Amino acid sequence: MNENIFEQITASAKILGIDLYTAALPQFAFEQNMSEESLSVLAQTMEHLAKLKNQSVVETLLRLSRLPQKSPKTFENFDFTRIHGKSIEHLKNLPALTAIHAHRNLAFIGPHGVGKTHLACAYGRACCEKKMKAYFLKASELNERLNNARRLDRTGSMIDFLVKPSCLI
Repeated sequence: MNENIFEQITASAKILGIDLYTAALPQFAFEQNMSEESLSVLAQTMEHLAKLKNQSVVETLLRLSRLPQKSPKTFENFDFTRIHGKSIEHLKNLPALTAIHAHRNLAFIGPHGVGKTHLACAYGRACCEKKMKAYFLKASELNERLNNARRLDRTGSMIDFLVKPSCLI
């Protein structure tokens, strides 16, 4: 039997949250006299289900993020030729999400209409696609929420809420 098929099935099972005893599957396949074709169909089925689960997780994260969904802002649909300056290479490397992994903050500063919000939303979307939580809110909304929390003596719970996502926009 092809060892690679068992690795594929095990990897898909892990994504699906199935606690698969690794040695049990080859033993079962042997006892059932399963052909390589049968195992291949099983591997394809498990891979398909794992992809569906991944899609569902990403869609849920995007929905909960409050990022604009109608015309999604992505790095692919951003026109980097509109940006000029010494930090252009940093901006082109944003899709690597190194700031998140380095636990660093990002600030997009510039004149009106250069794409600051687009880049911030694209960054949040990329985080969701990598299964990290992102949350989008306008500065005025943040100010209102913090004022309400302060007035109701719930500042601590509001701060806890704001630090939960990996990416706060």
